[in-house]
Amino acid sequence: MEAQIKAQNPGFALSDEAREVYSSEGGTPFLDTQYTVFGQLVEGFDVLDAIATTPTGRSQGNQVHPALQDQPVERIEMTIRPLPDYTHTPAD
Repeated sequence: MEAQIKAQNPGFALSDEAREVYSSEGGTPFLDTQYTVFGQLVEGFDVLDAIATTPTGRSQGNQVHPALQDQPVERIEMTIRPLPDYTHTPAD
């Protein structure tokens, strides 16, 4: 995985510590330099456990990119409307 990232971003390198974390605890190195994942669970641990035990391509031995696994439950349409230019003028 690191080789694929380096092919797209030659300056990228995992530190020894990061490599160890990915090896021992897991992670998604293909998201590095593209996404930030953060959060704190304060309730709903039963839901987290259910999500964590859901079979995925990876848990079944396949390396499938998550975007290829998306299965929308309901089709939605989004319209993006750019905001007009906005210049803030401080009050005198």
